[in-house]
Amino acid sequence: MPIGVLNRLMDTQNKANTLLLSTQKNSNEIENVIRLSYSLADAQLSVVEAAATGQWELRSERVFIDDATYAAVQNTGVEYTPILTYFSNYFRLNGKETPYSFISSLPENQLAPDEIIINTWLADDLEAKVGDTLRLGFFEIGPLRELNEHEKIFTIKEIVNIDGYFADQSLMPQIPGLSDAENCRDWNTGVPVKLSAIRDKDEDYWYQYRGLPKAFVSIQTAQELWGNRFGKATAFRFDQFSISEEELT
Repeated sequence: MPIGVLNRLMDTQNKANTLLLSTQKNSNEIENVIRLSYSLADAQLSVVEAAATGQWELRSERVFIDDATYAAVQNTGVEYTPILTYFSNYFRLNGKETPYSFISSLPENQLAPDEIIINTWLADDLEAKVGDTLRLGFFEIGPLRELNEHEKIFTIKEIVNIDGYFADQSLMPQIPGLSDAENCRDWNTGVPVKLSAIRDKDEDYWYQYRGLPKAFVSIQTAQELWGNRFGKATAFRFDQFSISEEELT
């Protein structure tokens, strides 16, 4: 099949996963040529400005950032903050449930492994208070992309207002079929969603805040729970004063 036809069927442009070279050059020469021409876009990566924090953000079209890129970021010698944002099935407390929400990470020195921060919307919905025990349900990605549901118990450390970092909608990665959905019932997440569980107030939250995370755990906990073979971060953030956009690219 012509590669152009296959690209159209896959809704992509000029994509390939293998390059066959007919050349007299040795492998080192080929690697040098690739290094000179390879770009972030070739790796399905991009750099955007995180307006809420005034930082640069490195993100991937594949949602998760692969381990090779993670290692490359670690080797830059530049300070960075990894972020892992995940889609949860529910939050439960005192017989109440909030369905289908995003949860994100904070630097590990801000929270213990079993602690969680929630925003005021979630606190109001569950009638939660600091010190309460919160149950979080989520899917774990297994072999062959099978989904296994798990539950984790957290203690609420803090309830935060929806402002500043906790109002940063860009913490949600760009997920095809979800990020561009006008309402919750149009979600095409690739995971089972019980549309009957979605309430009017959930639609209102999506309309006002989109996929703004309602809760936050430490990055270490997030990676232990949701890191998988596709990666263990959905973004990296860098202070603009410490690195330029040109250096990132």
